[in-house]
Amino acid sequence: MMKRIGLFIFIFLTFFLITNLWVVSLFEVETYPLSKELGFDVFVRTDYRDGISRIDPEIVVVGDSAIRQLDRDIFN
Repeated sequence: MMKRIGLFIFIFLTFFLITNLWVVSLFEVETYPLSKELGFDVFVRTDYRDGISRIDPEIVVVGDSAIRQLDRDIFN
């Protein structure tokens, strides 16, 4: 029984390694992590940033799920 489990783990890891090497060569991934130039633009949604700078609030909450959990009466 232990030989079967060991053989299974060996075959699985060998297949996993070969598959990973194949995917890396298929998509020609040279480095990881990818360079930051391939990500999002630096100034995504600058209207929020500009509004926050103009109003100059004491607290800024980001995210819809965080905003729903706040009690407005506490901050007034």
